[in-house]
Amino acid sequence: MFCKNCGSQLPDNATICPNCGANMAQNSANTVNTSNVVNAMPNQNVKQFNNKNKKVIGIAVGAVALVVVALILFATKKTTVNLNKYITVSFSGYDTLGRASYDFDTVAFRKDYKDKIKIKAKGKELKELKELEELYSLLSNDDYCDIFLSLCVEGSLDNNKDLTNGDKVEYQWNCNDDLAKEYFKVKLKYSDMKFDVEGLEKAKTIDPFEELDIVYTGISPNGTANIEKNSSDSVVKNLYFSIEPNNNLKNGDTITVKVNNAENDDYYVENYGVILSKKEKEYTVEGLDSYVQSSSEISTDILEKMKKQAEDCFNSQTVSWEDEVKVTNINYIGNYFLKPKFADGYYSYNNCIYLVYRIDTEFNNEYLNESVSFYYYVKFTDIMMLSDGTCSVDLSKYNSASTWDGFSHEYKWGDSWTEKVTLNYPGYENLDTMFNKLVTAEVSNYEYENNVKDVE
Repeated sequence: MFCKNCGSQLPDNATICPNCGANMAQNSANTVNTSNVVNAMPNQNVKQFNNKNKKVIGIAVGAVALVVVALILFATKKTTVNLNKYITVSFSGYDTLGRASYDFDTVAFRKDYKDKIKIKAKGKELKELKELEELYSLLSNDDYCDIFLSLCVEGSLDNNKDLTNGDKVEYQWNCNDDLAKEYFKVKLKYSDMKFDVEGLEKAKTIDPFEELDIVYTGISPNGTANIEKNSSDSVVKNLYFSIEPNNNLKNGDTITVKVNNAENDDYYVENYGVILSKKEKEYTVEGLDSYVQSSSEISTDILEKMKKQAEDCFNSQTVSWEDEVKVTNINYIGNYFLKPKFADGYYSYNNCIYLVYRIDTEFNNEYLNESVSFYYYVKFTDIMMLSDGTCSVDLSKYNSASTWDGFSHEYKWGDSWTEKVTLNYPGYENLDTMFNKLVTAEVSNYEYENNVKDVE
């Protein structure tokens, strides 16, 4: 039935209209035919009733449509990943030789996207993805974040070494956006990131040669060089040095001392916190006792001592001569000086000097008076110049001409064997023979000076 007062439809047994509060019992008593009441209902109220129901239906349909659209959008929406938030760059080492490193926070990334990143490839796409098996198989099948990072995310620093405070480094992405979109339905968001280099410690600069001593031993030109470390610095103590050359040295030579592996600056900075101000240094060889290299280096007093020794040697050899032979003159006429040609060869002596004399003699008996001259030598070896400038030689070490390599002369005053005598002299009949015997025979191994000049 319908309320006569407001026209609302009511249950047949209703006594009160819930819409307007009218008493239905009273209305029923006065009502004869309910169908007449409905027909008597104003047209305006019926129209309002129909419009109201249409609105309710429209709202319901619209709500359903919105839910369907939302479901479609949710099903097709891509997950957006902001990569920049997971990158940190740090600097280590020392100023001018600093290093840069970066870290991608995979722990935070997994925490943020563990339930959001899945492999969403199907059919042909999944087959293509499995072709990446070499990389794919390295990872757990259910660890999709790691698979995603390995396949889709990559980057590097444009410079990571030899850095100075104030420099700039850039982290540059090189991601596979298409792979992320196609197989994981993920949109990557990133941009290259610039960082200021800072916080690098200042390395200490040291001169590794400052407290290094080069010690020379041996005798020039066969000296050697060695290194003595007097520094208390732990860095210098642990450095290794080389010397080039380090043998066959003579005073005045130049040697080069180098720090081994000095080209690796990072090693010294990272392990000792220092920068080497220099990595090699030249030194001049000095302070060696030396073998005399020229007769002009022999001091006058040493030369006189050698001459005295030579003359004493000669006089001792004349003691056994015949009484008829007398020495009339002993003339020092110069010397031959020899030194080795090559620094690295083996030689019986390191230098030598032949003191050369012209000896004049006279044979005299009642039948004959004859003069004979010859050339005599005494040889001294290894004449040295000490580091204090003193010339030195061992005067007891010498060789002299002897009769076994000398020459013979026959004095004759008649035809019978009793009217002649043959004498052997310690020396050479002429200078050419002496030079050939003493010098020419040695020129393959020795350089020489000829300072001999015969007397008139």
